[in-house]
Amino acid sequence: MSTNNFENAKNGIFVIEDYGILPYADWLVEQDLEDNAENKEDYETYAESGDEDSLDIAIDDTIANIVADLKSKGFQVVQNTPYDYKITGEYDNIGLRVQGGYYADAQIIITTQHDEQLMSANMEEEDITKDLYEFIDEQGFTEYTDDKSDFEDDPEYHLNEVLHNVLWYDDTYEEVLDDMLPDDKVVIDIVSQYTTIIKKIGNFSNGEALYEKA
Repeated sequence: MSTNNFENAKNGIFVIEDYGILPYADWLVEQDLEDNAENKEDYETYAESGDEDSLDIAIDDTIANIVADLKSKGFQVVQNTPYDYKITGEYDNIGLRVQGGYYADAQIIITTQHDEQLMSANMEEEDITKDLYEFIDEQGFTEYTDDKSDFEDDPEYHLNEVLHNVLWYDDTYEEVLDDMLPDDKVVIDIVSQYTTIIKKIGNFSNGEALYEKA
């Protein structure tokens, strides 16, 4: 069965498009060559074989622009691996990871701190209750919770106990979310400027996906 080219990431599919084969005139400039028959023949060989480095160059250019813009906005950017970055804003830690497409191109996957902690403001209320309990339980903060039925009666109270006593936040859960969201929006806006945003609109029976520009 075929595989989708891109991961259907929660915060969006941000595509870095492969530069592909340079036009002849641009190739001459890059190679610092003149237009003549011998160089045309060399270009034809290059064009037929493909440019194996073109996607890497596109990724490097895109990331360089994004990192420069993030730093100009006051974010700290730490490179964990060649294609994985930790971005620290005023309130939120945000992950930025480059992942090659299964067939072509690459995508940037953005993960926010409250995504990782399953604190999404867009979740349905039932999912928030379930996931916050799991988050508290997984983190070993069970001294701040009663049994699950009590937690479900008042999840915000128990989460705020964790925020105040363990994570040292003065704000409530909702106030923390409000503070985190602006950082996320800035990062997403900057990434959007240097990528093509698409959305998945369907699957074929063989497992391949259909995308369109968002």
